Amino acid sequence: MNKLFGKQKTVEEECKESRRDLNANGRSLEREAQKMDREEAQAVAEMKKLAARGDEAGARLVAKQILQIRDAKKRLRAGKAQVSSLSVRTRTMEAQHKQMESMKQSTAIMGKVNAQMDPVQMQKIMQEFQLQNEKMGHAGEMMDDALDTLDLDDDYDEETAAVMDQVIDEICTDIKVSSAVPSRSLPAASRASDSSALAKQGVTH
Repeated sequence: MNKLFGKQKTVEEECKESRRDLNANGRSLEREAQKMDREEAQAVAEMKKLAARGDEAGARLVAKQILQIRDAKKRLRAGKAQVSSLSVRTRTMEAQHKQMESMKQSTAIMGKVNAQMDPVQMQKIMQEFQLQNEKMGHAGEMMDDALDTLDLDDDYDEETAAVMDQVIDEICTDIKVSSAVPSRSLPAASRASDSSALAKQGVTH
């Protein structure tokens, strides 16, 4: 069908098709070998029966058949091993071809990039980039210095507010303590006031 339409198969498609055919052949050979295993088992059973009946000639004939079956199985298994080896080799060739195609594409891309690159222009671009990078670095340092100054002012204001709060708290604490503790001199003063009042009453009388 591909030949009729003029479409050529890719290497990957050919490798896959070949590997599929090889695997099919290998399975077919294995089925034949398994079939001969059953035939051998039947022949051995038949030979035992003939030997048990004393039919030596028949037993010898079956023994020859068993040898022929075994030889055929060996050839089938050897063919299956060769088919498996070819399948592995085909897979290896497919992987190598993919690797070569990847290298080919990478080489073509590298060639295009190198063709478009101008060393002189690249040097100018790198110099301009370095210059702009240095300018940005200086600007960043100036901005950091300005931010550091603002941070110091904020810290100073916060410390001042903290000191004021501490002083106010101490004043409030002192006021509360003085209000809560009774004065010891108050009774004496009250007694002095009472004595003065009594003296005044005595003079009056």
